[in-house]
Amino acid sequence: MLQTYVNKYSHDNWDTQLPYNLLAYRTAMHQSTHEYPFFLMFGRDPRLPKDLLHQTNTSTDNLEEAPMNLEMRDYRAETQLRLQKAWALARENIKNTQKTQKTWYDRISHMKDYGFCIGDRVWLTVPQFTKSARKENETAVEKLAVKWTSPHCIISCNGPTFKLLETLSPTEVILRQAHVRQLRYWTERRPVNSKENPSLTQQEILEEELKLAETANKLIRKPFRPKAYGTSQELT
Repeated sequence: MLQTYVNKYSHDNWDTQLPYNLLAYRTAMHQSTHEYPFFLMFGRDPRLPKDLLHQTNTSTDNLEEAPMNLEMRDYRAETQLRLQKAWALARENIKNTQKTQKTWYDRISHMKDYGFCIGDRVWLTVPQFTKSARKENETAVEKLAVKWTSPHCIISCNGPTFKLLETLSPTEVILRQAHVRQLRYWTERRPVNSKENPSLTQQEILEEELKLAETANKLIRKPFRPKAYGTSQELT
């Protein structure tokens, strides 16, 4: 989350963005636990700024709303019981999520077709952060650096190795080779109420990419290394 809001290359404003990201993280439903981290910690739903502004609250577990004759020890026992149930449910949800993730990982690791086809557009992982990054950008942080490059088109495959094509201009393309573990599916984002004409089909796009690869100036390069990794140019 934090790398989405910090400055793209310098990362020098991460400390000012941290409180807002923490609030969003703690009050958002997590896919693994199916619960809010705030509730798992305190046993009640949080009061967000919008609740204070409109004098509303989705939670009914506040002390102010508890009956006047309810003693503090009873409220404490009830809160502890509620937390124990939430923790048990969260542990069960985490186990189920881990099983699902393992199933998908094993499927990708052992499948013969590797899940990708010629013409698919994929993200390509960037090289690991190196010590040389400090030379050009002293404020760059490894954990906040870009993890994936712009989408590439698969033009051929040889077992777990794929040849990728990235179009820079009508006269210049980049060819790369990457292992299946370095790739992730890329899904194009489209406006919900778009009134534009339908775009080209995947087959038509692939044909145009292959024609361009035959006529354009080909640059055989290693994976992209952005400025946050210590250099502003690609490695030849």
